[in-house]
Amino acid sequence: MRRMEPEGWEYRERTPGHAGAGVLLQRTKTYKCGDTLEAEIMPVVSWAYRREAQARKKSTEQMKRGNDRRQENYLRRLMNLNFGPGDLMLNSLTTKEPCAFEVFEKRVKAFIGKLRKVYRAAGMELKYILHLEKTGEGEETRYHVHGIINRGPLDRDQAEGLWPWGLANVDRVKRADGGLAGYARYMMIKKDGQEAAGKRRFRCSRGLKKPEPTVSDHKFSRAQAAKIERMCREDARGLFEKKYPGYRLMGYAIRYSDFLPGCYIYAAMEKRE
Repeated sequence: MRRMEPEGWEYRERTPGHAGAGVLLQRTKTYKCGDTLEAEIMPVVSWAYRREAQARKKSTEQMKRGNDRRQENYLRRLMNLNFGPGDLMLNSLTTKEPCAFEVFEKRVKAFIGKLRKVYRAAGMELKYILHLEKTGEGEETRYHVHGIINRGPLDRDQAEGLWPWGLANVDRVKRADGGLAGYARYMMIKKDGQEAAGKRRFRCSRGLKKPEPTVSDHKFSRAQAAKIERMCREDARGLFEKKYPGYRLMGYAIRYSDFLPGCYIYAAMEKRE
């Protein structure tokens, strides 16, 4: 088990015991997605403190970073909830030569159409998440796809054969700590010279289960909420594994906001085998 720097929790580190005045209770959001569990524990503060925080404007860069983190958090949970080991990871689908984005989109739609036809013939439903990226500018612009599809009647070679426009690299999803967190980060991270193509960061098939948290203001008693920061630092494993039986703690983080009192705690857990 390790301290971690999870995506979505970029709060500046401060001295333990940072002002707790105005904190009414600790609210817990629990996301159960596949074999993974994520817990977000945050302070609920009085209106006076929230009003003051709202008066402070965040920079455009801060807002962009926040949006990017929320997108990756959502994608990670969406993938863990709907996919797992044995599914097919589209590491990359590329084109041989530069082409317009509209042409590339049509090819992606044609590829999905071929997959859906094969799945329907086998009496199965195709599920997928795709992320389109581009590199280069002007006439040198090239596009490629990262994504994941559910296991079905196709093996890796057969899936690659349905993409005739360039290089296709498909692999089987393997079990790893954090489920598909690594794959989600790979799909969303901005590589050198690459950026998302199109208006949407990622595209999904219909019918995917949406990650919804269970929200509780009573997961931790008032006494526990008052000292949760110290409890977490002293024995995070004992704290979280007692609260979530059947799961083992993989990592946690404690951060502090620039705008609000109290501490923000994140814990990543996984079902015991």
